[in-house]
Amino acid sequence: MACCAVLLAGCSGDDSGSTTAVTTTGDAGTTSVSTADPQVPRAPSLPDAFLTAPSGMVQLASYGGCWTREGGVASVCADPIEVTCPAPGIPDLDIEAGDELRLDMDLPARPSEVTLRPTGSRKPTTLKPPATTTRWTASGETGLAVVGASVPGYGNAAWAVCFV
Repeated sequence: MACCAVLLAGCSGDDSGSTTAVTTTGDAGTTSVSTADPQVPRAPSLPDAFLTAPSGMVQLASYGGCWTREGGVASVCADPIEVTCPAPGIPDLDIEAGDELRLDMDLPARPSEVTLRPTGSRKPTTLKPPATTTRWTASGETGLAVVGASVPGYGNAAWAVCFV
């Protein structure tokens, strides 16, 4: 008799705290679904981040990192897959050289570091000063750009955008 159990929790962004257990039995062809105790902590999702340029504003796509809910109750880690723009799920933002860009991150505390890694660059540029709202001038380079933030006590998060 083949049987397997799957525990689904966490990355949906729904912070309700519920966990769903699904059990499937191959021979009997039965499936049961139950909702566990809502007090079971869910894995946190990465915070939201928005990027504004003169052409408009986009919500950046979560692009990896390790994030811990306040108090270290639960954490989630994700490793990104390098993509080429345009890419499904990653927003496009029209930029030109000299545009002022503003990054707004919904972080629970002040970041210790904020970085930008444009397409083709192995080493990120540190954006100063590190803050939940950070501004810089666009180089005009198009393609994938990854923005990252390190927040003491919470971890690091990264988001992606396609500059076009």
